[in-house]
Amino acid sequence: MVNWYPVFWANLLNWRKQYRRFFISGLIRPFFYLMIFDLGIGRRIPLTEGDYLHFMVPGLLTLIIVNHSFSDVVAWFTLRKNYFRILDFYLLSPNSVWSFLLGNTLSSVLKSFLGAGLLLLVTSFFAVYLKLSLPFFLTIAALTFIFASLAVIVSLLCKSERDTVTFSTLVITPMTFLCGTFFPLERLPLLLQKIAWCSPVTPGVYALRSLAWGDNCSYWIGALILLWTVATFSLAGYLLAREES
Repeated sequence: MVNWYPVFWANLLNWRKQYRRFFISGLIRPFFYLMIFDLGIGRRIPLTEGDYLHFMVPGLLTLIIVNHSFSDVVAWFTLRKNYFRILDFYLLSPNSVWSFLLGNTLSSVLKSFLGAGLLLLVTSFFAVYLKLSLPFFLTIAALTFIFASLAVIVSLLCKSERDTVTFSTLVITPMTFLCGTFFPLERLPLLLQKIAWCSPVTPGVYALRSLAWGDNCSYWIGALILLWTVATFSLAGYLLAREES
């Protein structure tokens, strides 16, 4: 996996054509989320500690990570696999499939970091300040690895773009809204709470929220995130290697 940087730089060169849209949406979308949720919902949700915006921002950050990792990567792979039909040419390049996968994932990590930076810039206007640390950024990178790898898995298993849209509608969208992102998970029925903990979003949100508040992340939550990271990345690499053969 030492030759991941050609794929990484190729993605960045391609991304620079749309960086204006990235920065504009990265500033406007969090602003509207913060304003609407604070005015419409936040003041009706009593919390035992802290205000609603400090509770919501880590959840909104998770939503941004999913958008910059899963949505972008699944669109990239689906188009090149089903429409342009050039994914095989990428896989037949001198680089290994693991380098190819790592390069695509690391470019998504960079986008997630930039998206997080834009979110922090917007939240400063709402007097919401998070405590940043190395584990905080490592958690962002791990979540990006999880959802970028999941995007590769979905795009390789689905036969058409409609299948990926269906998966996003039935799995990703409920996952991003019902896993403790915008309201406490304890408000859900017990069965839905157990289902939510089967998603990588839930430990990610809890980890980011604890670290953003200056608390220590639970070891078992960190182990759960690491398990999701290794499992999804390994499965994505295996499917790419099978696609190559």
